Amino acid sequence: MLDVHAPHDPVRGPELNAYSEVELLSVKIDTFYDEWRKAQNMRLQFERQYPQRSTANGTDFSKASAEDLRTYLGLLTAEAQATHILLEWDRNIQGAEETILGGDLRLEAILAAERKSSAALSTPTTQP
Repeated sequence: MLDVHAPHDPVRGPELNAYSEVELLSVKIDTFYDEWRKAQNMRLQFERQYPQRSTANGTDFSKASAEDLRTYLGLLTAEAQATHILLEWDRNIQGAEETILGGDLRLEAILAAERKSSAALSTPTTQP
């Protein structure tokens, strides 16, 4: 996010400030999406080492070692954290978009909407 306390550039205008903020959010979301896909792919690759059940239960870990189960737990945890971060930044951009589409291009309003939209998911480990 841009620094709220930075001096406003009257030459840039509110449209450019709004565009710049959304572009920054978009780049961050792309990065976090890539990290989420990587975590998901690592979990899926691990699961493919084990037989698949014919039921909705998925993978059969009945013969997995304790070490493999710890590895799997780590992969699940990493994927859950990546999902949480991606969702938080997605909510940030949704708040920004809603503000802009509502006609308010002030950077302060956009940043406030981002904070409000992501407040439900915010944790200390996901702050930039």
